[in-house]
Formats: sequence, C-alpha cells, structure tokens
Amino acid sequence: AQCNIGSPVPICENQNKQDLVDTWRAQGKKVLVSFGGAGMGGSWAGDNNDCWEYCFGKEQHVINQLDTIVRNQNFDGVDIDYEYFYEDGEPYTQGGSSGSVARNFIETVTVGLKNTLPAGQNMITHAPMDADLVMSSSYYQILKNNADSIDFIMPQYYNGISRPMVDGLFGTGDGTMSAFDHYDTLVGDIFWGDATKVVFGFCINNCLGSGDGPMAAEIMSDLVLAYPCNGGAFFWVAYDDIGGSWASEVRAVTQPLVGCSLGPTPPTAPIAPAPTPTPPAPTPTIFAPPTDPRNTPTNFNFCGTSWGDANSRCGTACPNGVDSECPPGESCYGDCTSCDGSSPSGPSAPSPTPPTGTGLNYNYCGTSWGDANSKCGIPCTDGVSTNCPPGESCYSD
Repeated sequence: AQCNIGSPVPICENQNKQDLVDTWRAQGKKVLVSFGGAGMGGSWAGDNNDCWEYCFGKEQHVINQLDTIVRNQNFDGVDIDYEYFYEDGEPYTQGGSSGSVARNFIETVTVGLKNTLPAGQNMITHAPMDADLVMSSSYYQILKNNADSIDFIMPQYYNGISRPMVDGLFGTGDGTMSAFDHYDTLVGDIFWGDATKVVFGFCINNCLGSGDGPMAAEIMSDLVLAYPCNGGAFFWVAYDDIGGSWASEVRAVTQPLVGCSLGPTPPTAPIAPAPTPTPPAPTPTIFAPPTDPRNTPTNFNFCGTSWGDANSRCGTACPNGVDSECPPGESCYGDCTSCDGSSPSGPSAPSPTPPTGTGLNYNYCGTSWGDANSKCGIPCTDGVSTNCPPGESCYSD
C-alpha cells in the first residue's frame, strides 16, 4: 500500500553489481533501470496482480525514489514498462482507482522523471504491448502528447495483435494487424517520421510470437528497406540468448545503422575572418600592367621604406632592382608608376593605405610589386628582401 521501490536494484544474480554497470557505460552503452513489468500487474485475462494501483496518486513519491536509484547506481535513465489498465470501466481492484487516475499516473511519472533526473541521465523510454499502442487507445494518446519527453519506445511485437515471427513483417493471419502497419503509424504519427524513436521488440522463447535469430534478422532486413535509419531491435529475454547466437544474427543487420540519425559528417568549414577595411584598389591608369618594368626601356624602380613610400616620394632610383642601391633602412621597389621612370623625382601620388590595428601582413616577395601583389606568395613580414628567394624582393602594401 506504500508503493515503495526496492533499492538498490539487483543487476545480476539478484545482487547489485555496480562494476558491471560502470563497465557497460564505459563501453558507450546506455544502462536503464526498468520500472514495472508484468509482475506489477497485467491487463490480460487471469492476471490478479494489481501493484500499480497502490502507486496511483503517489506519483511524486515514485519519481523521487527512481531519481535516487538512478543517481546512486549511475543509471542513464528509466524504462517505464506499464502493461496494466488505463481506460475507463476496466476491472480495477482498489477503491479510488479509475481510468483517469491511471492515465494521470502514466503521464505525470513520464514527464516528471524527464524533468527531475540529472542531465545526461534522464533518458525516458516506454515498453508497452503493441495492443496498447493503437491510435484509439488512451496510452497511445499519452505518448503522442508527451513525445518530447520520451527518448524512444519499445513496442512488444510478440504477445499482442501482431505476430511478425509467424506472419512476417508485412503479413497478417496469426496476428490481426501487420507489425509494419503498426510500426509505421507510431513513426509517422507520434514521432514525426523519426524511425529511430521506435525499437522493434522480439521474444526469443515462451511467447505467443517467439522466433529464432535468423527469422528476426529477416524481419529487421525488411524493416531496413522501408526505414533505412530505424531504432533497431530489442529482445526478451537475455536468459534465452544462449551464447549470444540470437543477438549475433540480428546485430549483423542492425550494426550498420549505428549513428545513422547523425547523417554524414559534414566537412569542417573554414572560419571566416572578421571583416577588415579593404585597401583602395589600384586603378589601371595608375599601376603598371603585370609585367616587370625592369625588362622594358623605362625603369620604375625606386627606393623607400615601403612600396607606398617609394611610389609617392620617387626619391632614390634603383635601376637594377637591388636593395644595395638604396639608402640604409630602405629597399628597392618596382612598379612605382607615379614616378616618371627617368629621374629620381616625379609627380606625387597617394599610396594604398593598409588597414590599421588588424595585425595583418601586407609584405610579400616577388619580382615586382605587381607580381608580389598578384600571387601573394612568400611573406616577408620583416619587410626585408633577405627573406625572399633569389631574384625576388620584398614588397609591401
């Protein structure tokens, strides 16, 4: 009557094996604690269990206990395995129980756990029978209305209205509804077309729709044709998977799907530099064509602390294009087309002004300023030609 949840939750051999949980998580696996199951009460004929009803109205108590368990045992979340009544007029056993009370319990616990569990450990899933997930059921509507609080669902395709292990994925006969039609509705109507939110449930043994690994693998192969990126499969129960043979068959189909929802890794886009002022573009009437003026009868080589300085002052000429012809602290620059090319002086013209405060370098090597400016090859950040290859000089701006 108190709705107390046993803790710590046994992991193996009815004992808490925290080392196993930690090992699984270290391998990248998600480990959930399952709350509920048939032992809490089932909606099928002949089941007299009614433990769920003792928790109705105690939603916060349930949430708090599960939150403590998840934190203490380092789980990744909670799987809610509710297989009991939730509609009006069903045979509840405790006074005060009703369809509305049951529905409030399912919804409140689902949303409450999502909002209460610690970040990174608040994965919430449901594992209902397929019969409880038809569009006309209240359970279906609860999941649809709270889909943003549910990471995925695991419908049981073995004891309800579908029998894929007998009828195949698309067939009916032993079952009254094809598993694919059921699955397709869940994907499209509850999860907006995201098939990774629906995990296909199998039973290995002692269920109405049990089957072996090869048959399950065939069903998953068919599912991949319809949904190439889906939620994969789960099975009941690990005890019956002798030597992992069943899981190996199915894993061969599902393993290639791992990470499919992430899509291909996009190429890393280069980070665009912050906008900087652009130096005024030289006009064809000022700057020489992209040929080396030193190879022409007229010479436009002048000394300066930069190309702009040489081009504006038209001071000392360096007809051979070498820095040794210049005063100390100056270098030889070509393409000084503001100068007349025949004397150390000439008309003055404004030089291109580089942006200030940007930390950018406008010094490059070349056979001429035009060559350096067009190819932007080897930088000479110190502004001296000794940093350049033979036959080239350092040009700025």
